[in-house]
Amino acid sequence: LQPGGMVRQLSLKADGSRQPKSRFTHDLSFSITATDASVNARVDMNKHPEMVYGWCLLRLIHYIAALRVRHPGVRIFISKFDYSDAYKRISQSPRSSAASVICFGEVAYVCWRMVFGGSPNPAGFSGFSEMLTDLANEIAMSDYSPEDYVSPSVRESHLAIRETEEQEAGFADAIMPAFEVPTRSDSVRDCFIDDIIDCHLDTNEMMSRAGHIVQMAVHVMSRPHAGETLEPVPRKPLLGPDKLEAEGRSSERQIVLGWEIRTRDLKVALPHDKHLAWREDLVAMIRAGRVSRKELESCPSAVETS
Repeated sequence: LQPGGMVRQLSLKADGSRQPKSRFTHDLSFSITATDASVNARVDMNKHPEMVYGWCLLRLIHYIAALRVRHPGVRIFISKFDYSDAYKRISQSPRSSAASVICFGEVAYVCWRMVFGGSPNPAGFSGFSEMLTDLANEIAMSDYSPEDYVSPSVRESHLAIRETEEQEAGFADAIMPAFEVPTRSDSVRDCFIDDIIDCHLDTNEMMSRAGHIVQMAVHVMSRPHAGETLEPVPRKPLLGPDKLEAEGRSSERQIVLGWEIRTRDLKVALPHDKHLAWREDLVAMIRAGRVSRKELESCPSAVETS
């Protein structure tokens, strides 16, 4: 048995604004009987792929720079797709389910799906999302046309451009890195756990397909959602509708893995809401005049960025 917890987050609404959200967590690092006896402590992480947060972001930045060098004066768009309730989509083995039991009152619940709090689960889901991303890139390089088939999750609003810079805004010059960045295609998709990021040029062909490619890959690799009236058990859509409206549309400004990428002037910026949150944390530490090591370690990025 392990305790549960609650993480406070900011959730994205369809209009792009953010609202507070509480996410339940299952603390599989908790140990009752002995030190290092928790479920997470007994997992051999060497058997799972290493999760490196920064590589996806760096690959995208290099690709955007390479596109700008080869296509100066052409807009570069980013769209982002969030796989809704990612861990709940994958079943655990009976042995793992027996190791992740949680109690509410006098009722014990066995978790048949991966839980938010298990150390191997990010790598476990990434095995799926990496294949999904590879499929999306293959679709993009094929002769696929939305006229042939469209994912049922696509809405007309998803195909509209969300945000662009002012028409007279100039295009920043890019400097190619010391290594070759392939740009055989006018678009590329990359991922980190449940976020799939689509980067594409503003060309007629690309814009006619950009809103369809990832949604098509998600549709063919997952059990399709039968619709609210036909699903035997209430089930959320594979891609969150609000996030699709807010982030799934082409934009010259997009928040990717916590950072705002601005493709017109080639800048990576701290999002405003994160700036406010980090600033409040730092001001509180300064006013207190002292800070514990645990508190300081909780916001290393804020200290480094400031």
